[in-house]
Amino acid sequence: MPFYKPLSWKDPTTGEVLGLGRLENVGRFLSNYYGDPSLQKVKMDPTWFGRRKPEDDGEWALIDERVRVDARITSRAAEFLESGLLPRFMSKPKLNRYYSWGTITREYFRFLQRYARMGREVVIPQYHKMIHDIAEFAGRNEAFSIGATPPLFYSDVRSLYPVSVVASDALRIVDVEPMTREELNAITRPSDFDPYCWLYGAFESKDDLWGLPARTSQRNYYLSDGTVVGLYHSLDLEASRAKIHELYWGLKPVFSDDRTLHEKYANLALQRIEGRYADLLEKYGLKELVNDALGKLGQYHPQPSASSNFPAYSTGLAMSHKIMSRVFELAPKPIHYCDTDSVFVGSRFDGQIFTLNDNAGEFSIPVILETKAQGEHPFVFRSKHYFLSEDPEGYAVHGVLNSMEISDWFRIMKTLPEATEVTRQVRGQIRARSKKAEELQFGRWYYERQEAKLDRLNEIFDADDKRHRERYDSYNLVREGRWVGSRAWTSKEFYELKMRDEDFAVSLPSGKEYPNNFIDEWLRKYSKSPQHVG
Repeated sequence: MPFYKPLSWKDPTTGEVLGLGRLENVGRFLSNYYGDPSLQKVKMDPTWFGRRKPEDDGEWALIDERVRVDARITSRAAEFLESGLLPRFMSKPKLNRYYSWGTITREYFRFLQRYARMGREVVIPQYHKMIHDIAEFAGRNEAFSIGATPPLFYSDVRSLYPVSVVASDALRIVDVEPMTREELNAITRPSDFDPYCWLYGAFESKDDLWGLPARTSQRNYYLSDGTVVGLYHSLDLEASRAKIHELYWGLKPVFSDDRTLHEKYANLALQRIEGRYADLLEKYGLKELVNDALGKLGQYHPQPSASSNFPAYSTGLAMSHKIMSRVFELAPKPIHYCDTDSVFVGSRFDGQIFTLNDNAGEFSIPVILETKAQGEHPFVFRSKHYFLSEDPEGYAVHGVLNSMEISDWFRIMKTLPEATEVTRQVRGQIRARSKKAEELQFGRWYYERQEAKLDRLNEIFDADDKRHRERYDSYNLVREGRWVGSRAWTSKEFYELKMRDEDFAVSLPSGKEYPNNFIDEWLRKYSKSPQHVG
């Protein structure tokens, strides 16, 4: 349900904040909205549901009722979108024409076609492709500290990407063109070219918290100390306080004189930031329209869109990095963790902290922080994996739930055992990783109990290597009641990591990548005839 997945709703009865990416939660929302109790999803007995076939008429009747209610919820969910929510923003919407909020956003803002189509192929100008391939760095998430940290406040920048789009005039960019040697020679600092540009050269940053971004095939790193050669947006160079050693070439934006789209977006973004909504429907729609606009311009997978605009997308991202770098500068120290639009710090850090203007000075847009969660006894394991509290905003478990159920994870957070039993759900999927999973009917699942000893728990909770750390065993640190900080990799250390990571995957002409061990296993188990490789 792509239209509902980014939405959330606060149940007025329980006060619980529900993500609407699950059909059960959509049913609860619609039941409240329409006053129709028949839209509540049927509860099933977990001792048998999903584990075996129904065995008597009563169990079969429950299954039948569940399927009927699911169909009813799905039907009303589509009706709510087509006749309630979407008509607020477009006339006569037909759901079969749209795939997600991104396609709604494209039509609402009437994004122009930037790239030619040749049949199914979208032709991207070379300079735009270079910006996409080399100078785009998406949102950052980083564990600066791991272990049992002091009490933390989770401070979030309100509507970071909409603020970035307005402040940078990204929607007015229509093209890029090469910079002249005279323009390059006049640049001694990243901020010298107004309003911004893309520079290819040799740069160096000494900022340990927000160094120069660099990537391998696995992840992005932020480097401090040492020279890095590459193509960077000047706003990214400003964010990292980079020193310019040498410039080889550059690109500058070409702006449209028509400010209509920029002004339309800026007014909606300010309405969103200031919380000026007529009702719940307007709140839902405005939030997704302003949030999805930048992502739609950066669409590349499964294929680029003719209305993609990579220079505009790169600029919006780079401005968000400059804003977050400024937030880092103003935040209480130490900063223990950051996500794309947030920081975890030891004291409350919220309110309006500064203001930005667009290029013409027409729109003034505030940068506002708000406290989303706090933890008295927080644990930080790695990026996207932490525990502040049991509130929905107070924890993240990325990469964990393929090893255990969420109830197991919460139990471990409370008891920190040396060894424990965990339950893992194994599903019948198109791509199954285990022999038993391959035997399951598609869509069915079973639960597997496993013992997790200390070495396995350390493996599940281990820190990432995005920064250099004294220790990486986050779980042991939490059990010891300790935490350790980190430092950015130097450029020399990064290139050693890059050589390691670039050997990880095998690229095929189709563009797909597979781990080397996957290729080796396939050759051994599935190849129709022996292949003597290497």
